[in-house]
Amino acid sequence: MKEQLQRYKQYLLTGVSYVIPFIASGGILIALAVAFAPMTSQGPSFSDSPLLKLIVDIGNQVFALLLPVLAGYIAYARAGKPALVAGMLGGQISSTIHAGFIGALAAGLLAGWVVELLKKMPVPKAFRPLTPILIIPILSALIVGA
Repeated sequence: MKEQLQRYKQYLLTGVSYVIPFIASGGILIALAVAFAPMTSQGPSFSDSPLLKLIVDIGNQVFALLLPVLAGYIAYARAGKPALVAGMLGGQISSTIHAGFIGALAAGLLAGWVVELLKKMPVPKAFRPLTPILIIPILSALIVGA
């Protein structure tokens, strides 16, 4: 039981370690733009500075990648490269339905589990080369997406 919890902890930590650069980059971009924007009673104003507005928008887009990357690399840690598609899809769905960080964690673990199961399915010899790069990503994306 303790070994299994250690493995799950490692899956989660792998996902978090891949997300840290996104948090740092997005946060610094937004902070820089806000620091140089004129302040109004409603907060920073970007109406007179399209460059600062662009920097804030880029920072926000970096933050938008957080949940898909988190879930994708949790799935990757559990089941390897074939799990990236399903994990990132699960993270994007988590973002879309506002399930947040916890939803992305669950989606990553689910995607990894689904891919582990799919890797065990019998596949005809002719299709084995396609399994990790096409068959498993498509099937796992359908399952996690559903």
